[in-house]
Amino acid sequence: MLNGVSGANLVRRQRIALITEEALTIRAQLARDPANAVLVPHVLEIKRLKSFSRRKKSAQAPGTPTSPAPGTPAPSAPAKPEPQGSGTSGSQQV
Repeated sequence: MLNGVSGANLVRRQRIALITEEALTIRAQLARDPANAVLVPHVLEIKRLKSFSRRKKSAQAPGTPTSPAPGTPAPSAPAKPEPQGSGTSGSQQV
């Protein structure tokens, strides 16, 4: 029974995607007419949003921590000792 429900949901999603794509195509065609200039910003926004969904996401294993920001040292990296002439009074070389 679960397979039937899953299959029906898949068909519904595909039908909605088809209808949506047709509506967007018609809207883009209407936006070409200067009389419907109000549709142009909406068509451009839809194009922008669709480009986000086409971008490839980085493949990262679940549970893997994100890497630190560029320029910050990794937590497992050994700290480098400061040279003696650095001007800080609290650091002493042993």
